[in-house]
Amino acid sequence: MHNLEQIVADLQARLAFLDDTVEQLSDTVYRQSQEIERQRRRVELLENKLKAQAEPLIRKADEEPPPPHY
Repeated sequence: MHNLEQIVADLQARLAFLDDTVEQLSDTVYRQSQEIERQRRRVELLENKLKAQAEPLIRKADEEPPPPHY
């Protein structure tokens, strides 16, 4: 019977370790998810700023002066 008790104790210890590991991994995934969302918003903001700065530089075809050989 002592052997069975030791097996159960070992399994309980492993389960506690695995529970702790799963909790740590869950926390890490959550933090990474939050960071990815922050980075996504920053990239979107930078894209919008670049588009806004580039718009005045982009002319429509009818606004372009004709090439010098015309």
